[in-house]
Amino acid sequence: MFQRRKRRSGFTLLELIIVIIVIGILASIALPRYIRIAEKGRAAEAKNILSAIRSAQMRYAAQYARYATAVANLDLNLPSAKYFTYVTTCATVTDLSSTTACLATATRLTTPVAENPNMGAYTLNISMGGLLSGSTTGLTVL
Repeated sequence: MFQRRKRRSGFTLLELIIVIIVIGILASIALPRYIRIAEKGRAAEAKNILSAIRSAQMRYAAQYARYATAVANLDLNLPSAKYFTYVTTCATVTDLSSTTACLATATRLTTPVAENPNMGAYTLNISMGGLLSGSTTGLTVL
């Protein structure tokens, strides 16, 4: 008579393809969101360091009656630059009441070490009055 076939356990090719498609869809949704959130964290770190540079500039101005022309002149130990470079640009004025005479700027690195070079270079600035500004991308990230 007829011999019964043994039923094999396992997944069919169709089931595997469906699972791969579902995982691909979930990854395509989650990955850009993760990259955006990670970049927000890096930008927040830059914002904190800019605030520290601003505070150090204010201390420097109180002591020497002028702003420092380089970050190295400040009483500040900055971490090694992994995601941003930090500079301060100050006009040679003695009027310390001008809140825009000096800006501290963080510029996003685009090297492969920066973990997400595809984000592109953007800048964040802080004035001595505490006003945060920057490029469109930088302000969008914040």
